Amino acid sequence: MEGFEYSQTELCFGVTPLARVLVKMGIVEDVGRFEDILRDAYVETTRVVDSRWNCVSWMRGVWELLRADAGWMGTGNVPWSQAQTTGLKFVRKLEDEGVFGSNEVLLSAPTWDMLAEREVACGLPPLRNDVAIG
Repeated sequence: MEGFEYSQTELCFGVTPLARVLVKMGIVEDVGRFEDILRDAYVETTRVVDSRWNCVSWMRGVWELLRADAGWMGTGNVPWSQAQTTGLKFVRKLEDEGVFGSNEVLLSAPTWDMLAEREVACGLPPLRNDVAIG
């Protein structure tokens, strides 16, 4: 098989240099439909179409597919630009507070809940039906 293949695995939501926070964007009502959309999402493999392709551009495209097929969605249907802006503001706030500058190891990524418009408890992974970007 050439290209990429979809696989699903349980993840630890710890902080990495590239994924510093999670932003909760919605709640999944139909997990099967949600997973079908993710499985069918296109992954750029040639780099010919857009050399700037990365996981963020993939997630932006997937989020637009998800928003277009709202049958999976329980709550939350925010535009990508709003989620991205929210995430960047949250990262800046935490940087200003020195959260990422310390030598402490964060066991899980700080999480901003766009539905509740507040930071939620750090230290626990999102619930199974939460939709979050990292």
